[in-house]
Amino acid sequence: MSKNANPVQADKPSSVTGVQLAQGIGHQPAQSFWAEAWSQVFKRPAAVASIVWIAIVSFFAIYAPLIASSHPLILRSDDGLSSPLIDSLSAPDVALLVIGTISPFFLFLKIGSMNFGEKL
Repeated sequence: MSKNANPVQADKPSSVTGVQLAQGIGHQPAQSFWAEAWSQVFKRPAAVASIVWIAIVSFFAIYAPLIASSHPLILRSDDGLSSPLIDSLSAPDVALLVIGTISPFFLFLKIGSMNFGEKL
């Protein structure tokens, strides 16, 4: 029985000399800085839990004007329907709601199109 019974293991030597590296034997492609950083983050459950917690707090911070408002969403009166909640929002509230609603889609599109193994 041979020493390297597994054919996959036969291609990858356990130790590599400098000459073999120069010939391309045992070479492993390097990861970019951000690819390495994100892989280290996702290996740690506490880091993932922290990211989830930051996302939850951000969600409630962005949508706080809608969640914690004392104004009704729709009000029916003799004049018709109106929305005191929408009328009470200031320009920064509206900007925060619009940007906070749209930006995650662009973020996920950007992350989905990234190849984390390549260097910039």
